[in-house]
Amino acid sequence: MYLIEKCVRNNVDARSPSNQQYLWSAAWTGASRSKSILENCSIDEAIQSFKVRTAKARKSPYRLRCLDSGVVLFAKNTNDERSFEKFTIFAVGFSQLSSNNSHQVDESVGIVVPESGGIVVGSSRSKHEFTQINVEMLANLLKSTVTSHRLTKRFNSDGNSGGVFLVTSPINGVLSNSDVGVTFSVKRNCYTVLVVNKFLANESFGNHRCPFSNLMDHHSDHDTAEEALDMLFEVCRHATSEELEKLAN
Repeated sequence: MYLIEKCVRNNVDARSPSNQQYLWSAAWTGASRSKSILENCSIDEAIQSFKVRTAKARKSPYRLRCLDSGVVLFAKNTNDERSFEKFTIFAVGFSQLSSNNSHQVDESVGIVVPESGGIVVGSSRSKHEFTQINVEMLANLLKSTVTSHRLTKRFNSDGNSGGVFLVTSPINGVLSNSDVGVTFSVKRNCYTVLVVNKFLANESFGNHRCPFSNLMDHHSDHDTAEEALDMLFEVCRHATSEELEKLAN
């Protein structure tokens, strides 16, 4: 669930310090309060709804906040407004030469599936040694190739497969930060490229229908990590110079 909030004064950051939280309240109150709440939608859909509902705002600061985590996802008319734009850019910056990517590579601690009784996904306490070796290799390869995003390592709960994904979301949820990545499975002994529809350079690269979005995503298996990265480079939309500048913020 997401909440659109409005600030009572101008010249503020959307990521306000805790002692300024009182300045923000639901953007619409009374009979119109429901307009401030966004339910049963993805982050992308919530951001788009936020843009539509605040389209006429010229000076008053507005922000979109995730109620579950408290994280601010988007903002308008705030000092830090531009820093949120990166999460609406569905493109990747690549370097065909080995680059010194300063972006960090972290490892997901996992997410508890809602209403599952504590089932954790995205992490494993007993990783297969060969899976770990290959995921670490993928992390190093992607770190020297991708210039636009931070990276995160994720493992399936059984520890037999895992991968490296671009951090494309401001929050870490069950389906977050799984838009673009390369995985390795010790059981299948292959590398898999995963790219969701919105990051594809061309619709023709879509070959696997997503059950959630009903759009065609890209899913392909490869014998080597190098082949997988070549495919990732081919199917992803490449960021423009202007987009790269925003992604760097």
